[in-house]
Amino acid sequence: MKKILMMGFAAVTMGAFALDPGGVSVDLSVLKGGADVGNNAVNLFKCGDFEGENAFNTKTAPWSGGSYVWSKGLKDQAHRRRIISKHQRFIDPKGGVNGSACAVILTPEGLASEQNADGNPWMASSFSQRISLPDSDVPTKYTLVFMTKGFTGKSAGLNSLRVFVHFYDKSPGIYKDVKRTRDVINRAITLPKEYEVRSLTFMAPPHTRRLDISFTLYGQGKVSLDDVKLVKVEQKDGAAAFVNPWSFLDNTYCIGEKQPGTVAFDLQNEQGIKYRKLRFALRVPAGFRLHSGNANMRLLSEKKNADGSVSALF
Repeated sequence: MKKILMMGFAAVTMGAFALDPGGVSVDLSVLKGGADVGNNAVNLFKCGDFEGENAFNTKTAPWSGGSYVWSKGLKDQAHRRRIISKHQRFIDPKGGVNGSACAVILTPEGLASEQNADGNPWMASSFSQRISLPDSDVPTKYTLVFMTKGFTGKSAGLNSLRVFVHFYDKSPGIYKDVKRTRDVINRAITLPKEYEVRSLTFMAPPHTRRLDISFTLYGQGKVSLDDVKLVKVEQKDGAAAFVNPWSFLDNTYCIGEKQPGTVAFDLQNEQGIKYRKLRFALRVPAGFRLHSGNANMRLLSEKKNADGSVSALF
């Protein structure tokens, strides 16, 4: 196999442009790493540090918990209740970062005995919060960032921590004629042994007034959560291009020796700007020839650089 190191690429207009710096950037954990929290210090979560007696499990608490057990044809309610009764969600007053409070989701590994060889019934336990958003006529960008650690079980079926983000057009407390403003986000989160930061950045469509965000442990295991924040961040100007799937593998592509390969790119246009004449700039190392297999993406020009690399404009 030969590894192509993408030396830079960008979506550009007819004017000046800047190439991506290139290089290898691999993040198989998807959400691991630093978060773009901008200069906005307002945390939209209430009790994101889980401190205080009213953070969870009271009538006025911002955090709520839930258990789910399901399988096609599961009618044994006693079986369902037996599983749910062993789900644990609580606040550990000293288990967080630097000895602070944290939220804990604990599903004993012994519950694997309640599942069959196919991992049924599925089981899940979660912490969640509903967040009110101000009305906006334009899309709004947010970053969710939190600290987490833990482990998942090894039983059949799904064993995973996942973050869900639901988008609605009505504020919390309004339940009539509520509509989704976009599809739900469902992202897997890797769990380290010690606390590490995880983050997720997303766009809320215009007139999104409520977010339902949950941290859900599927299967068995233990998860600790601390310093949960949701902040509004500035949108990036212009358009940018990424190797597809950029969220897993950015700026790196592998093909067989002396074999043709197809590299796919995604376009990021956070502000939804409409471009009339969008151009795509790409630079690859020496030894590769570029071809366009798409009539809508014609190779307009290319030149060989002093270091042997090739710069092209599509």
